[in-house]
Amino acid sequence: MATPVPKIEMTVTYFEMRDPLVRRRMRPAPKGLELVHVPEPPVHFYRYLQDTIGDGMWFERRYADDEAMRAAIHKPGVALWIPYLHGAPAGMVELDCEFFPEVELVFFGVMPEHIGKGLGGYLLDWAVDKVFAEGATRFWLHTCNYDHPNAIPAYKAAGFEVYDTRTALIDDPHALGLL
Repeated sequence: MATPVPKIEMTVTYFEMRDPLVRRRMRPAPKGLELVHVPEPPVHFYRYLQDTIGDGMWFERRYADDEAMRAAIHKPGVALWIPYLHGAPAGMVELDCEFFPEVELVFFGVMPEHIGKGLGGYLLDWAVDKVFAEGATRFWLHTCNYDHPNAIPAYKAAGFEVYDTRTALIDDPHALGLL
């Protein structure tokens, strides 16, 4: 008889922005920053980003084999932007425009060494400017209680509003070997 997988409680908070004019402006771009669009990232590079930025609890794609991962990140409408700071990758901004003019911020974050230094705020502001300049009418995202503790305050400060919260018991990704 198989041992039951331990469960953990996950609370997911959904945010949206429909009017980018209600937000505060973030900091200017850090010196040495270059934002690079990567239309078809190599799977190994994408896994590096996910593992480094989402170390705490980004498990949704960790179980995917390379073919499934490639299909997810190369599908039409997905746009991956990598901020490089002084030549090194400093984070990621993954947008899903499949249902444009609604755009989802799928994965967003900065490398651990850049947390708390203003890069995340700048990137979030940049993403808001980008999607609304291209004609989006709704920009949305979700985060959970296992993301960085600054995530919810940062999204609120950027002008996103909560529109739903859901709590569920899920299989513990640590027990499943995903983290």
